[in-house]
Amino acid sequence: MSSSLPDFSEPPDRGGPLRRMIRLGHPPLKAPYRPLLRDGKLSKLLEKTKPQRFQSMDEAELIESLKTLQEVQETGTDTTSSRTPNSITVDMNRDAWALDVTANPSLRNKFEQLRLAVNEYNIAATHEKREIVIKNGCELQDVLAQANAMQEDRSSSKDAKSLNSNIQAGLQQFCKSTLYYAAVMDTMAQHHPEWVSLAWGTMKMLLMIPIEYQKVKEGIVTNLGRIGSKLELVSLLLSFYPVERMTNAAAAIYASIADFLAYCLRYLRSNCLVKTFKTMVAPFDTRLGPILKTIDENYAILRQEAEIQFMIYQFQRHCSMQRDLSEIKEDHGRIIGILEDIIRRDDMDRERRSKTIDGQCQSGNANWKF
Repeated sequence: MSSSLPDFSEPPDRGGPLRRMIRLGHPPLKAPYRPLLRDGKLSKLLEKTKPQRFQSMDEAELIESLKTLQEVQETGTDTTSSRTPNSITVDMNRDAWALDVTANPSLRNKFEQLRLAVNEYNIAATHEKREIVIKNGCELQDVLAQANAMQEDRSSSKDAKSLNSNIQAGLQQFCKSTLYYAAVMDTMAQHHPEWVSLAWGTMKMLLMIPIEYQKVKEGIVTNLGRIGSKLELVSLLLSFYPVERMTNAAAAIYASIADFLAYCLRYLRSNCLVKTFKTMVAPFDTRLGPILKTIDENYAILRQEAEIQFMIYQFQRHCSMQRDLSEIKEDHGRIIGILEDIIRRDDMDRERRSKTIDGQCQSGNANWKF
């Protein structure tokens, strides 16, 4: 009786399912190697965990997403694998970035100027005005909402406009129309005596004062609301990625905001004559324009750095996932190697028993013949 089992020294059939399964691991007594990934589900998982390109979001969507993440991680931290070097730790209870921002000397100087402006207002303001400020004190968003509501009510009720408002609107329209034809008047003034050019230049400057005065008032209100909408996102981004470049950008933003508020406070508490003089000496584009430009530039730097930190975080999570999957595959290969060794030993035992049975059968047949 011949055994149908193969000899233990021969490798199993390469086309059999056992060889296809063992191919995922590594045979025993050989140098370990990283097996190729042949599992479709794991391949899809690795494909999904590749670093994704940061999709730009508007401020409202980004604020909502970060707030949702804050609520989820309010009492804990979210980190990558502990075996990942230089992993980014997101600690929602940590406000150390605020200490780094306040340590900036430029920021301290600007806030000192703002404090002086507030003290000047408190000294010059009457007791009634201070009581109104204390009683009606509210957040910047509430002030912006109230200002927008008042502006809508004022624009909707055209019949209720006072004579003073109509005169002011007509004066502004006259100034704009006159300056629109200023190029023609400049050409005509070149063919007349010098005093005509001087008079026309003086008239142009006087026409620009009401327009610039209105531009300063509208610019203060508009940019206060625009700046206020940025502060919430700045705080959220720094809570997630308090790196040095972002804290420096935030310090520059807060310093510029303090400078902007100090100027607005001194400007708005002045009387009409002083406001007109300040408008002539320092127009909006030359005085407040550079401050707003600094805020926008540093805000763009902060957003860009946050995108970079986000991509680094995604890449580290991807590397951690790949490392974990490699360890799983190595463990899987070791298990398969152990199973392969057990199967080989079982084959050897069965072959040994088969040979023993064959030997007994042959000896029994020989005794029967005799």
